[in-house]
Amino acid sequence: MKLIVLLVVLALRRLDVNWPTWMHHDSASGQLNASLTPSVSADGLAWILKILLPAVLVGVAFYFLQHILWGLPAVALGVIVLLWLLGVDSEFRQLDELIVRGRMNDKEEFSALAQEKFGVEGDPEDDGYYLSLCQTISHREAVTLFSSLFFFITLGYGAVLLYVLNRWLAARDESGCEWARVCDAAFYWLPSRLLILAVALGGDFRRVMEAVDGRMWSWDKSQEIFEDAAIAALETELDAEFDGRFGNDESGNLLAGVEVLEGLQSLLLRVLAIWLIFAAIWVVLAG
Repeated sequence: MKLIVLLVVLALRRLDVNWPTWMHHDSASGQLNASLTPSVSADGLAWILKILLPAVLVGVAFYFLQHILWGLPAVALGVIVLLWLLGVDSEFRQLDELIVRGRMNDKEEFSALAQEKFGVEGDPEDDGYYLSLCQTISHREAVTLFSSLFFFITLGYGAVLLYVLNRWLAARDESGCEWARVCDAAFYWLPSRLLILAVALGGDFRRVMEAVDGRMWSWDKSQEIFEDAAIAALETELDAEFDGRFGNDESGNLLAGVEVLEGLQSLLLRVLAIWLIFAAIWVVLAG
């Protein structure tokens, strides 16, 4: 059932429709957290009330729903919950839009879209711009989509809710919960290492292993290690200046950057396919 829910959600996220505001990722977890004990100041107690308790309740609720009417209520509600947690703004669709703008040689719209969708500021002609953009996109895919799907497939709805809400609380400003930050590093460690393996299988295995050599079992810097692996897996080598491969005019630079983004898009799609194979194997073995 979870595999069916997963495939339906991935298909729905690719649709460019007018989704309700509450289905967008930026507002989803924030709405729930804002309504849960905002005055609690102790880290441990805040984490239990804001993160752990809702996750346990959701996990128990879905356990009972899966035994009603052949699990159909769990499937229907599960699609809604997973869409709400992941957000309906597909990273793949956003990357498609960015590549289209680049192919149209519309540098202003390209830059504006990169800032709006991925938070990357600067001029596409700046040194290191596309490297920063690739790192941001690959990291967002890892912590939002791939890691969430890992917890959903392996442990269910309660686990993915726990992961997403904890990441939202950990990513808050200085008022964020230190307990949540520690838990976030722990939660992200295993899926990030499995993702590095998927990236190596989907890209250049040797270069990826060389890029993460000696750091695979490191407890911290998971974000940095995964970004290095993703960049190493790209068929087009990246560097801060993009020297000889780029033209001397603006259109040459932009089109060369778009080629790099297309390489990243292809890599992420291959990783998604490998991730779904992992998910199917897990479902078969666990079932």
